[in-house]
Amino acid sequence: MKIDAIPVAKKVELMLEELRDRSSYAGEWISVHEIDTSFDSWPNTNEARFLMQISEKTSLVELDYSHGKIRLGPAGWAQLEQLGAASAAVAFVAMWFDPQTSDVFENGHPAFYRGRLRLYEGDSRR
Repeated sequence: MKIDAIPVAKKVELMLEELRDRSSYAGEWISVHEIDTSFDSWPNTNEARFLMQISEKTSLVELDYSHGKIRLGPAGWAQLEQLGAASAAVAFVAMWFDPQTSDVFENGHPAFYRGRLRLYEGDSRR
């Protein structure tokens, strides 16, 4: 589904999920540019920035304009908890066990982030 066909509230939810998935810890600042370009089908960065601004006004996110950073605010974390982690997608990716492929798993692949997929190794549950 193209992002422009999605209701605004759902777009904000997708942005919050993207911030959560890119955060290593609560309170981590993320580059606004990373969020602007996270969706291939995002119509334009003006809309992404508008969604960030309305999310800031409702305390879902905090923006640091001087450094071009964004992070989830307490209300954003609370909203994500209400949505629940059960909405996370899981996919099976067959890969051979070779040191050359470990970088794809360890650092992720852009498609994993666009699809907001959770990654698990088949031989462990980290």
